[in-house]
Amino acid sequence: MRRGALVTPPIGSVTIRGLLCRAIVGAAASTMARITIALCSISALTIGEVFTLPIGSESQPWLGAADRIIARFVQENAGIYDPIQHQRALEPVQRGRGQTGEPTAAERVTANVRRLERLARFRLAVRLPDGRWRVPTDLVAQLEAREKTHPQKKEWRIVYYVGRDAIVILEVFAKTTRATPRSVIDNCTHRLARYQKDAGEVS
Repeated sequence: MRRGALVTPPIGSVTIRGLLCRAIVGAAASTMARITIALCSISALTIGEVFTLPIGSESQPWLGAADRIIARFVQENAGIYDPIQHQRALEPVQRGRGQTGEPTAAERVTANVRRLERLARFRLAVRLPDGRWRVPTDLVAQLEAREKTHPQKKEWRIVYYVGRDAIVILEVFAKTTRATPRSVIDNCTHRLARYQKDAGEVS
């Protein structure tokens, strides 16, 4: 077997039905434990095939750090979030800290706007014609209430390949749509081709 960048060490020493389990994507140890349990529950493995498998779900909070920042700003500005005004307010604070590696004021505001765009889907924010946003001043309370009335769950999937010598984890992703995202398919196709070449399965 030729050793290449994607012929990785096994997940611990896990062997499932005589095949060593390998991962060519990064994932936390707890996720790898879920993967092992899910793979062990499979009744049969077909060599040469690619499969998608659910490995569990986890609760997703409605309320995040950006929401608290946005809420504090709109409480001080009569329910309006103004990205330009907020960036101007953050810039001297950032210069005063003088720390490198931190997000810039512009990057922080851009992240807040992305969050507002998501909140708008749930009618918790409205973009105004001038680029500002109307946001309820009790945003935090509304999001906390939604955590009780509309709990969110993130469903996790893996894509794996059954090779001659190993079960290879090609991707770990959160299922948010009915169809597998094109980016996941493309990543798996690329990784599988490289793995098969590195493992000597194809010339």
